[in-house]
Amino acid sequence: MRFSSYYSAILLLSLGACCALKPTVQQPLQAYFSPMLPFDTLQVAITSGETDSIVAGSVISNRLFYSTIPPKLLDVVFELVDSSDTQIIGRQYFPLEDGILAYWVEIRWFWYRFHGILLYDTAKSAFTDYEALAAWYGGDGSQVLMESWILDVDGDGKKDIVQCKTLHSIIMGGEEPIDSTEEIGTLKLWKQGHFIAMPVDDTTRSMGCFRVGTGGANTPK
Repeated sequence: MRFSSYYSAILLLSLGACCALKPTVQQPLQAYFSPMLPFDTLQVAITSGETDSIVAGSVISNRLFYSTIPPKLLDVVFELVDSSDTQIIGRQYFPLEDGILAYWVEIRWFWYRFHGILLYDTAKSAFTDYEALAAWYGGDGSQVLMESWILDVDGDGKKDIVQCKTLHSIIMGGEEPIDSTEEIGTLKLWKQGHFIAMPVDDTTRSMGCFRVGTGGANTPK
C-alpha cells in the first residue's frame, strides 16, 4: 500500500508540474514587444532574411491581436491582406512622447511583408492609431517596396517619419514592354499627438526619397 501511495503521489506531482507550465491568464498584447534602447535614427526596411524565418520578435496569436486592436485599426493594418492567413510578430516598443508609446509590429502574408507602429495611449489604455513604415507586396507586372526612417527632422526633440516608396511596374501596350520605376518621398512630422503629412517641394522630392541615411535626412526644416 505504501509503495502504491508513493508512486501515486509522484504521478500527481508530475501532472501538477505539467499543468503549471500552462499559463492560466493570457498575457496582454504589450508583453510580446521588448523595449527598444534610445536611438537617433531607426531605419525600418524589408530584409532578405525575413522571407525564410522569424528574424526577431515574438509571434502573436491572431485571436489576441484581433481582440485587442480596435476594428477600425484592424481595417488599416490588414488593408492589403487576408487577415485570416497572416502571421503577426511583435518587435519592439519605444516612447514618442509622454503617454504615447509606439509598438513596432510585423505582418506576414505569404511573401507579402508589412511593418508599422501601433500607437498606444497610456491615459486611455488603448491603441489609437497605426502608421505603416515598410512594405513589400505586389503581383504580376507591379511591385511596391517601402521603407522608413524614424528620426527628429524638425529639431523639436520628437521623432518624425521620412518614408520612401518605390513603385515598379511593367507597362504593356507597345512593341516592347516598358519597365517603369518611380520613387515617392513622404515626410510626416509628429505634432499634437499625431503624425501629420507635410508638403514636400519638387526639389526635395527628387532627391532619391530625401537621401536619408544614418546621418540624418535632407528635408526642409
